[in-house]
Amino acid sequence: MKKYLLLLFLFFGILSYSQSRDKKKEAKRHRKIVHTDSIVDKIQRLKDSITTTFPLTNSDKIYNDFSNNIDSLIRLQKEQKEKKKKQAIIRFAIGVALLVLLIVGLRRRKK
Repeated sequence: MKKYLLLLFLFFGILSYSQSRDKKKEAKRHRKIVHTDSIVDKIQRLKDSITTTFPLTNSDKIYNDFSNNIDSLIRLQKEQKEKKKKQAIIRFAIGVALLVLLIVGLRRRKK
């Protein structure tokens, strides 16, 4: 009896969460783009207003700004590399010093 009740609940659960295919077809129908003359005119006016609003940029200025940004980025990366290298050398020196201290301590203990 418990098995039949469980199957009944599972079956109704599957039916209650399923979707019909009609909704998918309706959604596809609403995706169609309508090209009327008024919409095309509005889009063209919008494009024209955007081009007149934003002036054309100077490509030489953009190239110089870009190269300056790249140079500063490379300089920053070099500085960070140098800092990491110094930190690694300091850590290595501390490790060697502790190793020497350990060896000295173990030798004193044996005597």
